Amino acid sequence: MAALPFSLTPALIQHLIRYVPVKPLKTSGPERIYLAQETPSGRLVVVKLLQEDPAISAEVYARRRQRLIRSGITLSKLRHPNIVEACEFGAPPDGVFVVMEYLEGGSLDQKLASFGALEGADLCSMVSELASGLDFAHRAGVVHCDIRPGQIVFDAAGRSRLMGFASARSPGATSIGGGVSLPASLVFAAPEQLQGNIEAATDQFCLAAVVYRALTGRRPFRATEVVPLIRQILTEAPEPPTRARPGLPKAVDKVLEKALARNPDDRFPDCSQFADAFGDACGLGSARRLWARVNPGVIRRWMRSGRDGR
Repeated sequence: MAALPFSLTPALIQHLIRYVPVKPLKTSGPERIYLAQETPSGRLVVVKLLQEDPAISAEVYARRRQRLIRSGITLSKLRHPNIVEACEFGAPPDGVFVVMEYLEGGSLDQKLASFGALEGADLCSMVSELASGLDFAHRAGVVHCDIRPGQIVFDAAGRSRLMGFASARSPGATSIGGGVSLPASLVFAAPEQLQGNIEAATDQFCLAAVVYRALTGRRPFRATEVVPLIRQILTEAPEPPTRARPGLPKAVDKVLEKALARNPDDRFPDCSQFADAFGDACGLGSARRLWARVNPGVIRRWMRSGRDGR
């Protein structure tokens, strides 16, 4: 076990005493993250916490505290196989913490850094799973608002899981920035989100933007400065994916064009229908749904075993 390179407030120590630190994962910035082992179960968990710090202003602390509280509350009420599970959440007066399950499969960000792009079969599995989790969240009245490769993680079996609900909003919310608070989030943000409007279709656009990046190795909107990037998202259509990756089926262009439509009403009715259309466009979706209707357990085991078109 390892000592943490930062101290905890007495209240946080009391709440987190059964989570023995293994190693720090993030020690800079207001929020700290470390890997821990829960006693007596022995399972590994990730502890994310925020506490008062003289190095950050009261305003920044209050804003970050609210974001982490929102994340903890949202994760605590969303129980789904494709959403990261919150094991414990608390907000004592001198801090706030969220304890989440540890997923050893890494993030989509890490995969893209290693491989540049993913194959269609891998993406079809990922999109179907994430779409299921997002539609579940939408039925529960939650819009994620911050879907990007760093928020998509994988368990040991390769199943996709969604995390990072700190920017979550309710459908119909109207707030300045629409939950966009990080430069990394802006890259995958939906047009209506930038105008302060949120609806379930917002997450579909963001997911499609991530799929575009994972499929082509390029972002759908590639301006490097904030103002030109916002202008592109609000006024331009992305280059067809087949231009960036000529070997793709032409049908993929139409599916992503629809999911990335600037008008939310022009997108698919929900994320799962986008996922099905994407699978069909890649030549995999119809077979997947047929197997799922025959035996859902078989298709899940087949996908996990790595025989899903690879």
